[in-house]
Amino acid sequence: MRAINFFILFLLVETFQLFSFLQAQNINASVDRNSIIIGEQIKLVLTADNVDGKKHPIVQWPQIPDTFNHFEVIERGKIDTVSKNGVNHYEQTYILTSFDEGFWDIPAFNVLFSKRSPRNPVSLNTPSIKIKVFPADISRLKNYHDIKNIMQTPKESDHSQTKTNSVIALIAFIVLIIVLWAVLKRRRIKSKTLEKKGMLNSIDWILEQLTLLEKKQIPDKDAVKEYYHQLYQLCRQYFSMEFDINVLYCTTEEWVGILEGVELDKKNKAAFYELVKKADSVRFADRDIAEKQNEEISTARNFVKALHRLKTGSPDKN
Repeated sequence: MRAINFFILFLLVETFQLFSFLQAQNINASVDRNSIIIGEQIKLVLTADNVDGKKHPIVQWPQIPDTFNHFEVIERGKIDTVSKNGVNHYEQTYILTSFDEGFWDIPAFNVLFSKRSPRNPVSLNTPSIKIKVFPADISRLKNYHDIKNIMQTPKESDHSQTKTNSVIALIAFIVLIIVLWAVLKRRRIKSKTLEKKGMLNSIDWILEQLTLLEKKQIPDKDAVKEYYHQLYQLCRQYFSMEFDINVLYCTTEEWVGILEGVELDKKNKAAFYELVKKADSVRFADRDIAEKQNEEISTARNFVKALHRLKTGSPDKN
């Protein structure tokens, strides 16, 4: 009899504890809307309030699959936890959508709690929620147009195609004529410039220019720079006319490289290279330039004469 009374008392205590546990925990699921159009989104929030993390900790939070009961999970947030005075609040947000018209249930989800006893955990369920999914209404769309059959464009006639090809060919021909005219005009201008210098004969022209430069006065350093520039450019112009190689816009290194391929005697080459160095480095043209002027003109004169002999095989010009 005593054993029966003890067992009844034990059942009453356990029932009271379970009832107290169920009253304390608050499990819920809510949505921001109960009806949507196909493809619209729903925010589903799962919450668990008044959870005693020490006495009745959560051992399993609801695991919602990516697709369930005509719904798809677009985004799942993290489980947020807020603790206050030993009591925890849990919350997780899901973004759902549906592409099936009809009435569908978001089912109840289970939350498992531990009771710190050898028995199985206690399971509490969220409420289920009904959602109405309406079809998309396109009747009010102003810019809506039904899909039409593919329309075939009329085939272009052979006569029209021939006419188009003729026009394209004519345009290409005109462009070609314009390009050829521009090239020939440029060459004609260049040849006229060379002809003006060649009226005297190239060697006579360069010797005359060197003589004129030799007679110029060099009063200051600026005049020294101009003197070297003119002397250097005259040698470049003569070389370009005599050998038909345009070196007017070459660097000194490039021109020296070209001269290395010319079979000029070593004496004239060495003397002219010294002159080139002075032309590139005006600091060598100091106050004694008046004394060196005749020497440098003589170097340039010997250089162009040597080039003339090499090119034509004729004797020196005095």
